[in-house]
Amino acid sequence: MFASFNANVDSAEGFQAAVDQARAAGDYSSEPPEKLAQKYPTEMIDVDGFGLTLLEVGANKKVVYFLHGGAYVLGIGKVHWDFMEKVGKSADCHVAVFDYPIAPEFKAETAVDRSQKAFEVLVERYGAENVVLMGGSAGAGLAMGLSLKLRDEDKPQPSKVILLYPWLDVTMSHSEARGLEDKDLLLEVDGLIACGQHYAGDLGVEHPYVSPWFGSLENLPPTKIFTGSWDVLHPEGRDFAKKLKGAGNQAELFVYDQMQHAWLLFDMPESKKGLTQITNLIGV
Repeated sequence: MFASFNANVDSAEGFQAAVDQARAAGDYSSEPPEKLAQKYPTEMIDVDGFGLTLLEVGANKKVVYFLHGGAYVLGIGKVHWDFMEKVGKSADCHVAVFDYPIAPEFKAETAVDRSQKAFEVLVERYGAENVVLMGGSAGAGLAMGLSLKLRDEDKPQPSKVILLYPWLDVTMSHSEARGLEDKDLLLEVDGLIACGQHYAGDLGVEHPYVSPWFGSLENLPPTKIFTGSWDVLHPEGRDFAKKLKGAGNQAELFVYDQMQHAWLLFDMPESKKGLTQITNLIGV
């Protein structure tokens, strides 16, 4: 998949065809599986044409606002819905999953804007102090870009930000990234670069809302980062935690040895341990 993205990086039609093929091969849905929607009180909220799904999984009136991964070109997978049910049950809270605009049909400026509007819907309902912003992979990059935009506009921030195996630099400039390609079975550097180029749009690949790696990081909410040492994105996640601390923020890094990208979505002891840690962070 990522090789195909890279091969078609210079062709809008070719890249769209590669994305369409990848979407057709996966299990993606902007709406929760029927069994999930029937199990919990569910509300679909329209945010300028994009769906925010609110699931009252737990009794706690705190909500986890989740932005999914998928290299900014793939939608919400069944694994994401399953994971968010686990989060809601474990933390006894509500979860909100946003079907944000994705590339190449939409660009970063639209994705960040709509994600902010969805966040503001949740703030109005729950209060900012009861909203936890969580993102995985590309969604983690979007979550941090959103946090930067909220800070820049002096808007209410979430109580905390939880970044799962975050993609924080769409240029993939970290010198250690390519050295992990043989260990990470999911990601490929050049394919990610291609996706980032088609996502960035007029903002450009180094704009802080696209690649928070290049942004000013002062005055941000407490941020927790989870990463696996065999993840292509691990070096930037590890060093971003240092950047956050250096800018005076509360930041905590959780490194899982020999775990590749997105391990939290798989059924293994390390993912169960990670879920427990995430639950504890949501409740703090």
